[in-house]
Amino acid sequence: MFSLAYAPDGETLAAAIWYPFNTDAEITFWNTKTWTALPGLKARVPPVTCIAFAPDGKTLASGGIDRIVRLWDLVSGFEGVSFKGHTEGVWALSFAPDGRTLASGSWDGTVKLWDVRRKPEWDVFESTGGYSVSFSPDGKLLACGGINVVDVWDIGLGQRLFELSLGGQESDVSVAFFPNGRLLAAAGEDGTLYIFDTSSGQLLHTLRGHKGKIWCLAVAPDSQTVATGSRDSTIKLWDMARGQERCTLAGHSTSVLSVAFTQDGRMLVSGSRQELKLWDVATAKALETIKESSRLLAISPDGRFLASEVLPISRDGRSLVAADSQIGIRIRDFATRKELGAFQGHKDVTYNIAFAPDGKTLVTASWDGTAKLWQVPSGQLLLTIPSGRSVTWSAAFSGDGQSLAIGSGSKATGGRVVLLRAASENQSANRARKP
Repeated sequence: MFSLAYAPDGETLAAAIWYPFNTDAEITFWNTKTWTALPGLKARVPPVTCIAFAPDGKTLASGGIDRIVRLWDLVSGFEGVSFKGHTEGVWALSFAPDGRTLASGSWDGTVKLWDVRRKPEWDVFESTGGYSVSFSPDGKLLACGGINVVDVWDIGLGQRLFELSLGGQESDVSVAFFPNGRLLAAAGEDGTLYIFDTSSGQLLHTLRGHKGKIWCLAVAPDSQTVATGSRDSTIKLWDMARGQERCTLAGHSTSVLSVAFTQDGRMLVSGSRQELKLWDVATAKALETIKESSRLLAISPDGRFLASEVLPISRDGRSLVAADSQIGIRIRDFATRKELGAFQGHKDVTYNIAFAPDGKTLVTASWDGTAKLWQVPSGQLLLTIPSGRSVTWSAAFSGDGQSLAIGSGSKATGGRVVLLRAASENQSANRARKP
């Protein structure tokens, strides 16, 4: 046990615990009246050496041997801002009485003062599921895919507007708003594509044709076409003006697990456990095939980068190789297909990836219970966000890039979607002085 701190009201005691040979940081809490344990914070970060409560009792600061100062939102249990600048471990923390400034002392011989007034805002939606999330183009609505159901939330009001039910066996649901903002697409286990009106929640189209579960979907930039990838190894393009199937793209040898349109809508990229394919949307012809396992795909909004999750496969191409150290996200130059780098840091398989609107940041959601923000194309890890649940399923940026939704949960723990609003870019040290 390295550090103790009382909450301002004196009713809670926090302790930073560091077990030998344990790389995970753990902060535990006790009720000082009953001395019973309260839910704590556990994150995959290097050991914590010091902690301090903010005067309002809603934020806890922690410092560690990794030289980073972190702020934790105690209402949601999530990590907020991280302050970097020390060159040695952080061993002392203290908030100013007004809560606006945090002082940190380090073995590097400096004390740094940090402006914490503009930390990110957090909203927590106890949704029916967080398997997929999608913002409306204006950023006012958030759709959350659960088990055979889609919740649509009014973000400003913090209220659920609709609960939209899908048919078929119990399954996670994929969701996507149309760029025009008027429609919402959803699909799941029964292989059916559902199209809803976002103003009323009315079901407009029920489109059938796949012979297996729909794993993924994407809406073209002009809102006229929806692509769905299925367990039946095909991709279908749906004509929204007519409300019917336009064509089927065949060529994958296993389930199609990811699809993404280019910004001009002329090309579609699809991924499976065996290959990544590029298609001409107008002719429905395959343009290129890259032999690699790729469950996830994302194209940067400016069309420069292609991100894909790479799962190593055996030489015969029939099985996955169990090599966690090789699992990561590969970044390519979209025009040349040249690999620019790989992002590695999750401790388990990644379930979802998405670019920020400016294309400079990529978010990844993983089964290890975290979401991570990466700088593109350098691959620098910017932030790790524990979800508070065993699995983090999904992540999506709002159209203006100022909000990030992270979905997590399971049948046992229930769904949870956390909405983060961006902090000020001025999250740097005000000044530093020798003690």
